[in-house]
Amino acid sequence: MGASQSQNTQNVLLLGLDGAGKTSVVARLIGDEVRTVLPTLGFSVRTFELGTSRHQMKLWDLGGRASVRQYWPAYYAKAHAIAFVIDTTDRRRLEENSRVLQHLLDDDQLLGLPLLVLANKQDADDAIPASEIEELMRLGAIRDRVWNCIACSALRGTGVVDGLHWLQEVHAQIHGRERGARASLRPMKSSSSLKVLSVGKSRRKLDDEAENDPIVKREPGGAERRDRRRKPIPTAAPATEDAGSDDES
Repeated sequence: MGASQSQNTQNVLLLGLDGAGKTSVVARLIGDEVRTVLPTLGFSVRTFELGTSRHQMKLWDLGGRASVRQYWPAYYAKAHAIAFVIDTTDRRRLEENSRVLQHLLDDDQLLGLPLLVLANKQDADDAIPASEIEELMRLGAIRDRVWNCIACSALRGTGVVDGLHWLQEVHAQIHGRERGARASLRPMKSSSSLKVLSVGKSRRKLDDEAENDPIVKREPGGAERRDRRRKPIPTAAPATEDAGSDDES
């Protein structure tokens, strides 16, 4: 029963800085008015089905303020995937976005989980294209999981469902592989290019690879940790964290 539920229900962490538009993404999915959403100060959970499939997706919308991010790890254990939302109109906070995403990639509880980056607010004239977000945040250096970066606009409703359908397909293929139904995870079509780097590797195999990997950081005491994503290209002076309101629209 538990295995069946895990295969049919996908728990997705909806993360990102305050103001990125996470709550607007949820509002768009459930049919609420996007322009009137209130910021998420703690967390909210929404379960829904994509299209006519029997596959359920449970979105954990977690507040993005620095004071709230310390509680994110409480939700990691049951997660099947990460959806990281970025406000592409705010270049000042790209470096902060990169630091927060790096912490997620380095967390052992999230090791190998599929990553969807939603380059939100593409309806704005000054929005950074998804392809540039990939470069600025060095997403191409991620090597321990499948990932995808999709341009979207929660306000207009474009791209969001495409991204979640991609996560749904990844989930189905991973569970199919675990049951022996497929020999390997195959690339899947989406509205933007899919970067399949590696998937399904055990932690032992990742550790073995790290011994010969030039991108390895040594921790105090001699322990080694994979740096799963290179540092981003500097874009601007880092902004002070969370001085403003937690407007998620």
